[in-house]
Amino acid sequence: MNRIRIHGTDLEVSQICFGQARLGLRPDETEGMRLLDVFASLGGNFIDTASVYSNWVPGELHRSERILGDYFRSRGNRDKFVICTKGCHYDLATKADRVTPADFAADLDASLAELKTDRIDLYLFHRDDMRIPVAGLLELCEKARAAGKIRYYGASNWRVQRLMAADKAAQERSFDGFRVNQLTTHPAVGLTNPMPDDTMSMWNRNYAGYHRATGMAVMGSSSLAEGFFSDPDAERFAGTMYDSGAARLLAKKILGLSQETGLTPAQICIRFQTDYPGIQMIPTFSASTEKNLREICAAFDRPFPQDALFRF
Repeated sequence: MNRIRIHGTDLEVSQICFGQARLGLRPDETEGMRLLDVFASLGGNFIDTASVYSNWVPGELHRSERILGDYFRSRGNRDKFVICTKGCHYDLATKADRVTPADFAADLDASLAELKTDRIDLYLFHRDDMRIPVAGLLELCEKARAAGKIRYYGASNWRVQRLMAADKAAQERSFDGFRVNQLTTHPAVGLTNPMPDDTMSMWNRNYAGYHRATGMAVMGSSSLAEGFFSDPDAERFAGTMYDSGAARLLAKKILGLSQETGLTPAQICIRFQTDYPGIQMIPTFSASTEKNLREICAAFDRPFPQDALFRF
């Protein structure tokens, strides 16, 4: 697997990022750690997690970060990975916004403690609060950088106008500024029903124009659409955001492209993002079995037709 440098940073990362939202749940801790070993053996080094991951399950907070921290400590391999984590997600119980200096500090310090590391390579605001001046949020990140707690920072699920405001504020104050934007990027964006969480952002022409103009890297989330493209008629998608005629039609086209190229639908989803014209896009994926993981990591073993992106 090739390595790329995230634009505007010195972070050398694998072309795909292994998402850990379900770590400790599916798969369990032992299997999750083994899959991380497999990912590393295949050339992967980029991991995505968040302070809120697993907080929806009673019994333990920060489960994903805690298991990752245990993994790094047991293997002694922290420096072989680039870690992205996120803070300032809204409160899952009350839905109250949590984008304040106190929330930022609490989540960042908790992430450092759970991950058992002294610095985070890439730290993102998991959500936004448009009532708060963006310059103050950037200042929080700059102070964390000066303290050595984070190396670079960015946003997740921010609107284009707020990203532009952040760029302007960073330029005016000589701040480092956002280096990454994370949002939903699977091939059916714009064709599905609305997402169940309206605080999340989905790739569209406005984002594409912004990223082409600025060169800022994109971290894709939900990159495999939960397996929808491999089996669009599965009963488990009934009544979900994927229960859309337009999305199913696209899935049929992807299945046809799969037969033509020998790439699986999941691999096509990956290449749809990594090969996106004029934009550095790094898809984040999840895998609960070694078979799934190896399939995704083999997405670059076959050629991807240059015109494939325009068939959709």
